Amino acid sequence: MNRPSIKAGIATVLSCLLAAACGSGAGGAGSTAIPKGSVQLGALLSLSGPVAAIGLTQQKTFTTLVDRLNAAGGIAGHKVDLKIYNDQGDPAVAVSQAGKAVSDHLAGIVYAGTTATKNQAIPIFMKKKMPVVMLEGDDRFADPGHYPYMFSNYPSEGYTAQRLAHYAAKRGDTRIGMLSDGLPFATTMVAGFRKAAGPNGITALGPATYDHAAVDMTAQLRQLKASGAQAIALLSSSGLGHIYDGLRTIGWTPHIYANSTAYSVGYDSLGSLAAETTANCNAPLKPGEQLDPKLREVFQAVSAVTGVTPSLASAVISNDDLLIFKAAIEGTNSVDPDKIRAFVEGMKNVSFTSPSYTYTFSPANHNGYPLDRLGICAMAPLGPFDYPYSVRDAG
Repeated sequence: MNRPSIKAGIATVLSCLLAAACGSGAGGAGSTAIPKGSVQLGALLSLSGPVAAIGLTQQKTFTTLVDRLNAAGGIAGHKVDLKIYNDQGDPAVAVSQAGKAVSDHLAGIVYAGTTATKNQAIPIFMKKKMPVVMLEGDDRFADPGHYPYMFSNYPSEGYTAQRLAHYAAKRGDTRIGMLSDGLPFATTMVAGFRKAAGPNGITALGPATYDHAAVDMTAQLRQLKASGAQAIALLSSSGLGHIYDGLRTIGWTPHIYANSTAYSVGYDSLGSLAAETTANCNAPLKPGEQLDPKLREVFQAVSAVTGVTPSLASAVISNDDLLIFKAAIEGTNSVDPDKIRAFVEGMKNVSFTSPSYTYTFSPANHNGYPLDRLGICAMAPLGPFDYPYSVRDAG
Protein backbone atom coordinates (compact mmCIF):
# COMPACT_ATOMS: atom_id res chain seq x y z
CA MET A 1 0.00 0.00 0.00
CA ASN A 2 1.42 3.42 -0.90
CA ARG A 3 1.72 6.27 1.62
CA PRO A 4 -1.30 8.31 0.34
CA SER A 5 -3.49 5.22 0.70
CA ILE A 6 -2.33 4.69 4.30
CA LYS A 7 -3.11 8.31 5.14
CA ALA A 8 -6.53 7.98 3.54
CA GLY A 9 -7.24 4.81 5.52
CA ILE A 10 -6.24 6.43 8.82
CA ALA A 11 -8.40 9.42 8.05
CA THR A 12 -11.38 7.16 7.37
CA VAL A 13 -10.94 5.26 10.66
CA LEU A 14 -10.62 8.49 12.65
CA SER A 15 -13.69 9.88 10.96
CA CYS A 16 -15.68 6.78 11.90
CA LEU A 17 -14.53 6.87 15.50
CA LEU A 18 -15.31 10.55 15.92
CA ALA A 19 -18.75 10.15 14.39
CA ALA A 20 -19.49 6.87 16.24
CA ALA A 21 -20.67 5.60 12.89
CA CYS A 22 -18.72 2.43 12.19
CA GLY A 23 -21.43 0.01 13.33
CA SER A 24 -24.55 -1.07 11.55
CA GLY A 25 -27.52 1.00 12.68
CA ALA A 26 -31.13 0.18 13.44
CA GLY A 27 -32.82 -1.57 10.57
CA GLY A 28 -29.63 -1.31 8.51
CA ALA A 29 -28.98 2.41 9.06
CA GLY A 30 -25.41 3.61 8.70
CA SER A 31 -25.08 5.15 12.19
CA THR A 32 -25.99 3.91 15.64
CA ALA A 33 -26.06 7.36 17.24
CA ILE A 34 -29.27 9.36 17.44
CA PRO A 35 -29.51 10.75 13.91
CA LYS A 36 -29.58 14.39 13.03
CA GLY A 37 -33.08 15.55 12.31
CA SER A 38 -36.07 13.44 13.27
CA VAL A 39 -36.21 10.04 14.96
CA GLN A 40 -38.19 7.82 12.63
CA LEU A 41 -40.56 5.14 13.90
CA GLY A 42 -43.01 3.07 11.88
CA ALA A 43 -46.39 1.33 12.08
CA LEU A 44 -47.98 -1.25 9.78
CA LEU A 45 -51.70 -0.53 9.82
CA SER A 46 -54.62 -1.86 7.77
CA LEU A 47 -55.92 1.36 6.25
CA SER A 48 -57.90 -0.55 3.64
CA GLY A 49 -59.27 -4.06 3.40
CA PRO A 50 -61.46 -6.06 5.80
CA VAL A 51 -60.32 -4.40 9.04
CA ALA A 52 -59.82 -0.87 7.70
CA ALA A 53 -62.09 0.60 10.38
CA ILE A 54 -59.64 -0.54 13.05
CA GLY A 55 -56.60 0.58 11.09
CA LEU A 56 -57.97 4.05 10.41
CA THR A 57 -58.72 4.52 14.11
CA GLN A 58 -55.19 3.37 14.95
CA GLN A 59 -53.80 5.88 12.47
CA LYS A 60 -55.65 8.73 14.17
CA THR A 61 -54.58 7.45 17.58
CA PHE A 62 -50.88 7.16 16.77
CA THR A 63 -50.85 10.51 14.96
CA THR A 64 -52.35 12.20 18.02
CA LEU A 65 -49.96 10.47 20.41
CA VAL A 66 -46.91 11.40 18.33
CA ASP A 67 -48.10 15.01 18.20
CA ARG A 68 -48.30 14.98 22.01
CA LEU A 69 -44.85 13.44 22.27
CA ASN A 70 -43.36 16.06 19.96
CA ALA A 71 -45.08 18.87 21.86
CA ALA A 72 -43.30 17.58 24.99
CA GLY A 73 -39.87 17.64 23.34
CA GLY A 74 -39.85 14.50 21.24
CA ILE A 75 -37.02 12.04 21.83
CA ALA A 76 -33.82 13.63 23.17
CA GLY A 77 -34.94 16.90 21.64
CA HIS A 78 -35.47 15.31 18.22
CA LYS A 79 -38.85 15.43 16.53
CA VAL A 80 -40.46 12.01 16.09
CA ASP A 81 -41.57 11.17 12.57
CA LEU A 82 -44.05 8.28 12.42
CA LYS A 83 -44.13 6.57 9.04
CA ILE A 84 -47.32 4.60 8.43
CA TYR A 85 -47.43 1.67 6.01
CA ASN A 86 -50.74 0.28 4.74
CA ASP A 87 -50.66 -3.53 4.78
CA GLN A 88 -54.27 -3.62 3.49
CA GLY A 89 -54.98 -6.54 5.83
CA ASP A 90 -53.22 -8.72 3.24
CA PRO A 91 -50.25 -10.95 4.22
CA ALA A 92 -48.54 -10.51 0.83
CA VAL A 93 -48.83 -6.75 1.02
CA ALA A 94 -47.56 -6.86 4.61
CA VAL A 95 -44.36 -8.54 3.42
CA SER A 96 -43.82 -5.77 0.87
CA GLN A 97 -44.59 -2.99 3.35
CA ALA A 98 -42.36 -4.51 6.04
CA GLY A 99 -39.53 -4.58 3.50
CA LYS A 100 -40.15 -0.92 2.73
CA ALA A 101 -40.05 -0.07 6.43
CA VAL A 102 -36.69 -1.82 6.72
CA SER A 103 -35.32 0.04 3.70
CA ASP A 104 -36.42 3.33 5.31
CA HIS A 105 -33.94 2.68 8.17
CA LEU A 106 -36.37 3.31 11.00
CA ALA A 107 -35.34 3.27 14.64
CA GLY A 108 -38.18 0.88 15.44
CA ILE A 109 -41.76 -0.25 14.92
CA VAL A 110 -44.68 0.56 17.24
CA TYR A 111 -47.21 -1.67 15.47
CA ALA A 112 -46.38 -4.59 13.17
CA GLY A 113 -49.80 -5.67 11.95
CA THR A 114 -53.03 -7.38 12.90
CA THR A 115 -53.66 -11.10 13.33
CA ALA A 116 -53.87 -11.42 9.54
CA THR A 117 -50.50 -9.80 8.79
CA LYS A 118 -48.16 -9.79 11.78
CA ASN A 119 -46.96 -13.36 11.22
CA GLN A 120 -45.46 -12.27 7.92
CA ALA A 121 -44.14 -8.87 9.01
CA ILE A 122 -42.55 -9.57 12.38
CA PRO A 123 -40.03 -12.21 11.15
CA ILE A 124 -38.80 -9.70 8.55
CA PHE A 125 -38.16 -7.14 11.27
CA MET A 126 -36.39 -9.72 13.42
CA LYS A 127 -34.11 -10.78 10.55
CA LYS A 128 -33.13 -7.16 9.97
CA LYS A 129 -32.68 -6.44 13.69
CA MET A 130 -35.41 -3.82 13.80
CA PRO A 131 -36.88 -3.41 17.31
CA VAL A 132 -40.63 -3.79 17.67
CA VAL A 133 -42.54 -2.61 20.75
CA MET A 134 -46.28 -3.08 20.40
CA LEU A 135 -49.61 -4.15 21.80
CA GLU A 136 -49.31 -7.92 21.20
CA GLY A 137 -50.61 -10.84 23.22
CA ASP A 138 -49.39 -13.81 21.18
CA ASP A 139 -47.21 -15.86 23.54
CA ARG A 140 -44.87 -16.87 20.72
CA PHE A 141 -43.59 -13.34 20.26
CA ALA A 142 -42.49 -13.05 23.90
CA ASP A 143 -39.79 -15.67 23.25
CA PRO A 144 -36.51 -13.81 22.73
CA GLY A 145 -34.89 -16.95 21.36
CA HIS A 146 -37.00 -16.68 18.22
CA TYR A 147 -37.97 -12.99 18.31
CA PRO A 148 -34.98 -11.21 19.86
CA TYR A 149 -36.04 -7.64 19.03
CA MET A 150 -39.78 -8.04 19.71
CA PHE A 151 -41.33 -6.65 22.91
CA SER A 152 -44.96 -6.62 24.02
CA ASN A 153 -46.67 -4.58 26.71
CA TYR A 154 -50.00 -6.38 26.55
CA PRO A 155 -51.39 -9.43 28.43
CA SER A 156 -50.38 -12.75 26.91
CA GLU A 157 -53.10 -14.79 25.27
CA GLY A 158 -52.20 -17.88 27.29
CA TYR A 159 -52.66 -16.08 30.58
CA THR A 160 -55.84 -14.41 29.34
CA ALA A 161 -57.31 -17.84 28.59
CA GLN A 162 -56.36 -19.00 32.10
CA ARG A 163 -58.10 -16.01 33.67
CA LEU A 164 -61.29 -16.63 31.66
CA ALA A 165 -61.35 -20.29 32.73
CA HIS A 166 -60.72 -19.37 36.36
CA TYR A 167 -63.59 -16.89 36.37
CA ALA A 168 -65.92 -19.35 34.64
CA ALA A 169 -65.21 -21.87 37.40
CA LYS A 170 -65.99 -19.24 40.07
CA ARG A 171 -69.33 -18.63 38.36
CA GLY A 172 -70.08 -22.35 38.37
CA ASP A 173 -70.08 -22.94 34.61
CA THR A 174 -68.62 -26.38 34.01
CA ARG A 175 -69.46 -27.05 30.32
CA ILE A 176 -68.23 -24.30 28.04
CA GLY A 177 -68.38 -24.31 24.26
CA MET A 178 -65.44 -22.70 22.48
CA LEU A 179 -65.88 -20.60 19.34
CA SER A 180 -62.97 -20.00 16.97
CA ASP A 181 -62.44 -18.21 13.66
CA GLY A 182 -59.44 -20.43 12.93
CA LEU A 183 -56.95 -17.53 12.90
CA PRO A 184 -53.66 -17.81 14.85
CA PHE A 185 -54.97 -15.67 17.73
CA ALA A 186 -57.96 -17.97 18.24
CA THR A 187 -55.83 -21.09 17.89
CA THR A 188 -53.59 -19.89 20.72
CA MET A 189 -56.58 -18.93 22.85
CA VAL A 190 -58.30 -22.29 22.29
CA ALA A 191 -55.16 -24.17 23.31
CA GLY A 192 -54.79 -22.00 26.41
CA PHE A 193 -58.42 -22.32 27.42
CA ARG A 194 -58.44 -26.08 26.93
CA LYS A 195 -55.27 -26.40 29.01
CA ALA A 196 -56.77 -24.29 31.82
CA ALA A 197 -60.20 -25.94 31.71
CA GLY A 198 -59.31 -29.25 33.37
CA PRO A 199 -57.61 -27.86 36.48
CA ASN A 200 -60.63 -25.57 36.95
CA GLY A 201 -63.15 -28.42 36.71
CA ILE A 202 -64.41 -27.33 33.28
CA THR A 203 -65.21 -29.45 30.24
CA ALA A 204 -64.17 -27.47 27.16
CA LEU A 205 -66.41 -28.35 24.21
CA GLY A 206 -65.46 -27.82 20.58
CA PRO A 207 -64.16 -25.59 19.23
CA ALA A 208 -66.86 -24.83 16.74
CA THR A 209 -64.94 -23.09 13.98
CA TYR A 210 -66.17 -20.58 11.41
CA ASP A 211 -64.43 -18.76 8.58
CA HIS A 212 -63.21 -15.33 9.66
CA ALA A 213 -65.11 -13.73 6.76
CA ALA A 214 -68.40 -15.54 7.49
CA VAL A 215 -71.55 -13.61 8.36
CA ASP A 216 -73.74 -16.50 9.54
CA MET A 217 -72.54 -18.53 12.54
CA THR A 218 -75.89 -20.03 13.54
CA ALA A 219 -74.78 -23.56 12.59
CA GLN A 220 -71.78 -23.38 14.92
CA LEU A 221 -73.88 -21.91 17.72
CA ARG A 222 -76.53 -24.62 17.37
CA GLN A 223 -73.73 -27.21 17.47
CA LEU A 224 -72.47 -25.89 20.80
CA LYS A 225 -75.96 -25.58 22.23
CA ALA A 226 -76.75 -29.17 21.25
CA SER A 227 -73.54 -30.36 22.93
CA GLY A 228 -74.86 -29.15 26.26
CA ALA A 229 -72.75 -26.03 26.62
CA GLN A 230 -73.82 -23.81 29.51
CA ALA A 231 -71.74 -20.89 28.28
CA ILE A 232 -69.56 -19.79 25.38
CA ALA A 233 -65.86 -18.94 25.32
CA LEU A 234 -65.60 -16.46 22.47
CA LEU A 235 -61.94 -16.85 21.57
CA SER A 236 -61.97 -15.18 18.14
CA SER A 237 -60.92 -11.77 16.89
CA SER A 238 -63.34 -11.50 13.94
CA GLY A 239 -67.08 -11.78 13.30
CA LEU A 240 -68.11 -11.07 16.88
CA GLY A 241 -71.07 -8.93 15.87
CA HIS A 242 -72.38 -11.74 13.66
CA ILE A 243 -72.08 -14.15 16.58
CA TYR A 244 -74.26 -11.91 18.73
CA ASP A 245 -76.78 -11.71 15.87
CA GLY A 246 -76.69 -15.51 15.58
CA LEU A 247 -77.41 -15.98 19.28
CA ARG A 248 -80.48 -13.78 18.97
CA THR A 249 -81.57 -15.68 15.85
CA ILE A 250 -81.57 -19.05 17.63
CA GLY A 251 -82.91 -17.60 20.88
CA TRP A 252 -79.96 -18.65 23.04
CA THR A 253 -78.61 -16.43 25.83
CA PRO A 254 -75.66 -18.24 27.43
CA HIS A 255 -73.04 -16.37 29.39
CA ILE A 256 -70.27 -15.24 27.02
CA TYR A 257 -66.63 -15.26 28.12
CA ALA A 258 -64.94 -12.98 25.61
CA ASN A 259 -61.44 -11.66 25.09
CA SER A 260 -60.60 -7.96 24.98
CA THR A 261 -61.17 -7.85 21.21
CA ALA A 262 -64.87 -7.67 22.12
CA TYR A 263 -64.37 -4.05 23.20
CA SER A 264 -63.47 -3.04 19.63
CA VAL A 265 -65.06 -5.65 17.33
CA GLY A 266 -68.83 -5.93 17.28
CA TYR A 267 -69.43 -4.08 20.53
CA ASP A 268 -72.35 -2.09 19.10
CA SER A 269 -74.10 -5.37 18.23
CA LEU A 270 -74.07 -6.71 21.79
CA GLY A 271 -77.30 -5.04 22.84
CA SER A 272 -79.03 -6.90 25.67
CA LEU A 273 -76.37 -9.64 25.50
CA ALA A 274 -73.96 -7.25 27.24
CA ALA A 275 -75.59 -8.18 30.55
CA GLU A 276 -74.36 -11.76 30.06
CA THR A 277 -70.93 -10.98 28.63
CA THR A 278 -67.62 -10.59 30.43
CA ALA A 279 -64.14 -10.06 29.00
CA ASN A 280 -60.60 -9.60 30.18
CA CYS A 281 -59.72 -5.98 30.96
CA ASN A 282 -56.46 -4.19 31.62
CA ALA A 283 -55.95 -2.19 34.82
CA PRO A 284 -59.73 -1.83 35.28
CA LEU A 285 -61.43 0.72 37.49
CA LYS A 286 -63.50 -0.33 40.46
CA PRO A 287 -66.97 1.21 40.80
CA GLY A 288 -66.54 4.74 42.14
CA GLU A 289 -62.83 4.85 41.32
CA GLN A 290 -61.64 7.77 39.21
CA LEU A 291 -59.32 7.69 36.21
CA ASP A 292 -55.69 8.58 36.78
CA PRO A 293 -55.20 12.19 35.53
CA LYS A 294 -52.56 11.08 33.02
CA LEU A 295 -54.92 8.48 31.57
CA ARG A 296 -57.62 11.11 31.31
CA GLU A 297 -55.27 13.41 29.39
CA VAL A 298 -54.52 10.70 26.83
CA PHE A 299 -58.16 9.71 26.48
CA GLN A 300 -59.25 13.32 26.03
CA ALA A 301 -56.67 13.92 23.31
CA VAL A 302 -57.35 10.72 21.39
CA SER A 303 -61.14 10.73 21.73
CA ALA A 304 -61.19 14.25 20.26
CA VAL A 305 -60.23 12.69 16.91
CA THR A 306 -61.57 9.13 17.20
CA GLY A 307 -64.66 9.60 19.33
CA VAL A 308 -65.31 7.69 22.54
CA THR A 309 -65.39 3.94 21.95
CA PRO A 310 -64.62 0.88 24.10
CA SER A 311 -61.36 0.43 22.16
CA LEU A 312 -60.07 3.77 23.47
CA ALA A 313 -58.35 2.08 26.42
CA SER A 314 -55.75 0.61 24.05
CA ALA A 315 -54.45 4.15 23.45
CA VAL A 316 -52.63 3.86 26.77
CA ILE A 317 -50.69 0.84 25.52
CA SER A 318 -49.89 2.60 22.24
CA ASN A 319 -48.68 5.67 24.10
CA ASP A 320 -46.46 3.50 26.25
CA ASP A 321 -45.03 1.86 23.10
CA LEU A 322 -43.79 5.29 22.03
CA LEU A 323 -42.50 6.12 25.50
CA ILE A 324 -40.61 2.83 25.80
CA PHE A 325 -38.76 3.74 22.62
CA LYS A 326 -38.16 7.24 23.98
CA ALA A 327 -36.68 5.84 27.21
CA ALA A 328 -34.48 3.33 25.38
CA ILE A 329 -33.13 5.77 22.79
CA GLU A 330 -32.50 8.51 25.33
CA GLY A 331 -31.07 6.04 27.85
CA THR A 332 -28.53 4.71 25.36
CA ASN A 333 -28.13 7.90 23.32
CA SER A 334 -28.39 5.58 20.35
CA VAL A 335 -30.68 3.92 17.82
CA ASP A 336 -28.51 0.81 17.79
CA PRO A 337 -30.95 -2.14 17.90
CA ASP A 338 -28.81 -4.19 20.28
CA LYS A 339 -28.51 -1.29 22.71
CA ILE A 340 -32.26 -0.68 22.54
CA ARG A 341 -32.91 -4.36 23.13
CA ALA A 342 -30.57 -4.51 26.16
CA PHE A 343 -32.08 -1.35 27.63
CA VAL A 344 -35.66 -2.61 27.38
CA GLU A 345 -34.68 -6.02 28.78
CA GLY A 346 -33.39 -4.16 31.84
CA MET A 347 -36.66 -2.36 32.58
CA LYS A 348 -38.06 -3.36 35.97
CA ASN A 349 -41.38 -2.07 37.35
CA VAL A 350 -41.28 0.95 35.06
CA SER A 351 -44.36 3.05 34.30
CA PHE A 352 -44.81 5.69 31.62
CA THR A 353 -48.28 7.09 30.94
CA SER A 354 -49.71 6.00 34.28
CA PRO A 355 -48.66 4.02 37.38
CA SER A 356 -51.63 1.76 36.60
CA TYR A 357 -49.52 0.32 33.77
CA THR A 358 -46.15 -0.88 35.04
CA TYR A 359 -43.83 -3.09 32.99
CA THR A 360 -41.02 -5.53 33.68
CA PHE A 361 -39.02 -7.08 30.87
CA SER A 362 -36.07 -9.45 31.03
CA PRO A 363 -33.65 -11.23 28.69
CA ALA A 364 -35.79 -14.36 29.14
CA ASN A 365 -39.25 -12.77 28.73
CA HIS A 366 -40.15 -9.98 26.34
CA ASN A 367 -43.76 -9.59 27.49
CA GLY A 368 -43.62 -6.92 30.16
CA TYR A 369 -47.28 -6.58 31.10
CA PRO A 370 -47.96 -7.13 34.84
CA LEU A 371 -50.22 -10.16 35.14
CA ASP A 372 -51.70 -8.94 38.42
CA ARG A 373 -53.33 -6.05 36.54
CA LEU A 374 -55.40 -8.28 34.27
CA GLY A 375 -59.01 -8.47 35.42
CA ILE A 376 -62.37 -9.73 34.18
CA CYS A 377 -64.98 -7.04 33.58
CA ALA A 378 -68.61 -6.86 32.58
CA MET A 379 -69.03 -5.50 29.06
CA ALA A 380 -71.56 -3.01 30.41
CA PRO A 381 -71.74 -0.55 31.96
CA LEU A 382 -68.46 1.06 30.97
CA GLY A 383 -66.78 3.87 32.89
CA PRO A 384 -65.50 7.30 31.85
CA PHE A 385 -64.33 7.33 28.21
CA ASP A 386 -65.84 3.83 27.91
CA TYR A 387 -63.02 2.50 30.10
CA PRO A 388 -63.60 -1.01 31.59
CA TYR A 389 -65.31 -0.28 34.86
CA SER A 390 -67.41 -3.09 36.34
CA VAL A 391 -64.80 -5.49 37.66
CA ARG A 392 -66.16 -8.98 38.23
CA ASP A 393 -62.85 -10.60 39.08
CA ALA A 394 -59.65 -8.69 39.92
CA GLY A 395 -56.21 -9.80 38.76
